[in-house]
Amino acid sequence: MDREVSELSVPVPWGEIRGQVWGPDHGRPVLCLHGWADNCGTFNTLIPLLPKECRYVAVDLAGHGRSSHRPPGVFYSVPAYVADVQRVIDALHLHKFSIIGHSMGADIAGMYSALYPEMVDALILLDGYGFLPTDLKEISKVMRQGMDEMIQFEKITEEERRVYTYEKAVERLLAVNPTLSEQSAHILLERGLVQVEGVKQAVSELSVPVPWGEIRGKVWGPDHGRPVLCLHGWADNCGTFNTLIPLLPKECRYVAVDLAGHGRSSHRPPGVFYSFPAYVADIRRVVDGLQWTKFSIIGHSMGGNVATLFSALFPEMVDTLILLDAYGFMPTDLKEISKVMRQGMDEMIQFEKKTEEKKRVYTYEKAVERLLAANPTLSEQSAHILLERGLVQVEGGFVFSRDLRVNFKNIVRVTVEQSLEMQSMIQASVLVVLADKGFGAPSSESNRQKITSALLQGYRDRNHMVLTVTGDHHIHLNDPEVVAPLVSDFLRTTVLSRQLQA
Repeated sequence: MDREVSELSVPVPWGEIRGQVWGPDHGRPVLCLHGWADNCGTFNTLIPLLPKECRYVAVDLAGHGRSSHRPPGVFYSVPAYVADVQRVIDALHLHKFSIIGHSMGADIAGMYSALYPEMVDALILLDGYGFLPTDLKEISKVMRQGMDEMIQFEKITEEERRVYTYEKAVERLLAVNPTLSEQSAHILLERGLVQVEGVKQAVSELSVPVPWGEIRGKVWGPDHGRPVLCLHGWADNCGTFNTLIPLLPKECRYVAVDLAGHGRSSHRPPGVFYSFPAYVADIRRVVDGLQWTKFSIIGHSMGGNVATLFSALFPEMVDTLILLDAYGFMPTDLKEISKVMRQGMDEMIQFEKKTEEKKRVYTYEKAVERLLAANPTLSEQSAHILLERGLVQVEGGFVFSRDLRVNFKNIVRVTVEQSLEMQSMIQASVLVVLADKGFGAPSSESNRQKITSALLQGYRDRNHMVLTVTGDHHIHLNDPEVVAPLVSDFLRTTVLSRQLQA
């Protein structure tokens, strides 16, 4: 069975009931109901382990997850949830099905099975009794309390919800639900949070058509904000900026893209190499699609190299260039170029000889372990963030979404002399922020140290800014508070202040 998950939306009089669906179209139907204050994500780890011949429909109950809230003045109750379940069942044209219910979902499932016994063939209660009886003498007291709470709530002209950072939201959920693991909290928060203006800006998904598919990404900030393009590092994705961008000036419009072969962007066609010039051409396609003629770029690691090459080739388009733990170029010793080029070609040709390269399937936990092992500078929270776009669910688990060919040696190389010449073509103001335990750490290789020193001196000679912060290669993602003030100040002094003067 294809274990890909699709989104469900069932219209109801006040909006919609949302959810997720696993399994074959004509599989044996199983309805899954979550507990109080959870959402249908509670079944994300269980369903992939259940019989594959079933079709599992897990819903966000009204007022939970991505489902619509009930209209003003309407109470939440188990009978109301039962009516919602019947609406969903009618829409799905189900006449006989099984139910799995957890906690409050078990109580709803128990009542539904009692009211519609002919429709339910199997009832599975997970840590729930199926009913939650109240002592006869307590019923009036509890009913009055619920009414008083509702009426008091309605007297508040506008109930402002507390705004959390993602980290604080995780802490809050774990404090309220001490039985949750941290991974489970991340799963529930995928549907349990809404990004808002303030600490977190509203985020939308980006898709730019390219000849072989699409370049995907995320967009933060006002439609007519000062444009800033954000480019991630090798084998990462645009999620690398999730924690940094909310701390940057809110008058900017940030577009963070998944580079080709990464995240949710299309892989390059068969036989095509990944190289910095190819990524630069992709960036030109993206900014043309956005109709940008002048913008700033923030690039991390490999994204910094792509950003710098773009700034050298299209200097009139870039006003500010910010490199996060990157030198902007990755020169190769002249005598090594032919060797590296041949290695990249051999890797590609060997790869093409394999009839079908099957990606390894992981459980979510093993995928996290794998990512942390390959990137020891990532925090566990950062790994979860990158895996939001870095995994695709398949039968039996998850595979990494990135193209395996991004691992091959880049066959387009430049010397240090070529790098310095292109560096001199950049017209943008440049900020280089190095991490003292990342690329800013002293190198034991004298030749590498000589090359990086020449590049940094080239920036300084042109009055660009080079800074070193305490941290590792992914400090912008792990500890964005360290980097954000530097980036914000640079954007304000180089771009935003000029915009105000204009």
